[in-house]
Amino acid sequence: MIDEYSTLPLNVTIRSLRREDMEPLEWYGLETQQRRRMLSAYERYEQGSVVMLVAEVGGYPVGQVWVDFERVAGVGFVQALRVFPFLRGSGLGTQLMAAAEQTMRERGVRAAELIVVQNNPAARRLYERLGYNLTAEETRDWSYTDEQGTYHHHVADVWLMRKELDAING
Repeated sequence: MIDEYSTLPLNVTIRSLRREDMEPLEWYGLETQQRRRMLSAYERYEQGSVVMLVAEVGGYPVGQVWVDFERVAGVGFVQALRVFPFLRGSGLGTQLMAAAEQTMRERGVRAAELIVVQNNPAARRLYERLGYNLTAEETRDWSYTDEQGTYHHHVADVWLMRKELDAING
C-alpha cells in the first residue's frame, strides 16, 4: 500500500503556437465549442497583433495563453489562459503567465490586463499571487456560434485586473 503521493516530473516546453496545435487544443472535445474563436485569434496571431503560446508535454499542447496587443496602446491584454484539466495546480498556468509577461516586456508593453469571471475565484487567487491587482468589477456579455451552428450568449460579472510590468534590463 502506498502511503504518500508521489509527484511526476514534467518536461514542459513553452513555445509559440503552430497551426497544427489548433485541433489538439480542443482537448478531445472538451473545448471544441471554442474552435471558431481560436481560429479567429489565430488569424490575428498570423498578422502579429496577438501572441499565442502553448505549453507542450510529450509533444502534446496541454496549456495555452494569448496576449492581445491592440486593445490599448502599451498594454497587453491576457486571454484564454487554459491548462488541461488533469494538470491544473501543477504550475503550468504560472509558467505560461511568466512566458506571456516576458513576451510583453520584449515588446515594450508597460502593463498587463485581464478579466476573470467572478465564478472562478481560484483564477483570481492565481493572478493575485502573480502580482495582479483588482481595478474594477463589471458585467460583461459575449456571444458566439459553435461548430454545430448553435448561438450562445453569456452574461457574467467579472473582475478586471492589472499588473505593471518592469522594463527588461538591458
